[in-house]
This record gives sequence, structure tokens and C-alpha cells, in this order.
Amino acid sequence: MLFPNSKYVLGGDGVYFAFDDFWIEFASGSFQVKLTPGENPTITITAAGKDEDIGQGKGKGVSKTGIAVRCKADSFRLAGDKGKGVPKIKFSELKLTVEVRVDVALTFEKLKVALHTYRQTDRHTGLPSLGSASL
Repeated sequence: MLFPNSKYVLGGDGVYFAFDDFWIEFASGSFQVKLTPGENPTITITAAGKDEDIGQGKGKGVSKTGIAVRCKADSFRLAGDKGKGVPKIKFSELKLTVEVRVDVALTFEKLKVALHTYRQTDRHTGLPSLGSASL
């Protein structure tokens, strides 16, 4: 066993990492769902952050940043099986910041189903019976 004293051990295909504690230090962003009715209804899902001015001056080069998450792993260790070429790494603390922006548009097509009615006659009396419906 590579990391007998670690709380959490993950990995596969000969590459493994371990850590004792995992913290989410910071998270920011927004999540929006927009429904658009019509012939082909659409659901738009946006996961984004705040507007950020990346240009010189007010409003020039404004872009939408993504959802930001900063994580920390205490007592982080990385190792691999012999021959995998993975260096052994050990950090008392590893911090990782990830920023993601997601735009998903789901469009639905309406299915048209016709409702058919038909008349039947009662075979005993010969009189019309009540109609029935089928899809």
C-alpha cells in the first residue's frame, strides 16, 4: 500500500494521490435558468461569475468570468507504480483555483399526437354505442 497513513487515497491506472483533509476555501458565481416557450421550447442554463473589466478603462473589454472555486488539500502526496514515470511528490499544503463558465441550451421538439374517435354499433341492438378514444 502506497499511503497507509492517509485518510483519503484516490487514483487508478498506476497513478495515485492521497491527502488528509480537503477544504473549499472560496466559491463564487451565479446560476441562471431561462425558459423560452414557443414552437420548440428552450431551456438555457448558465453558470457564470461576475462581469470583469479586462480592458483599459470603464466598460472596455468587459467579459463574464466563470464560477470560481479555490480548494486546499492538506498533506498531499502523489506517487505511481514502477515504470509509470510519475515522480513522487509531497506537499504539506496544495491549493488549486478553478474557474469554469458553462452555457447549455436544451431545445425540445413537440411531438404531435392525433386523438382519433370512432363510432361503433352495439352488436346486440344495432344502435350506435358511445365513441371511444385511442392514441
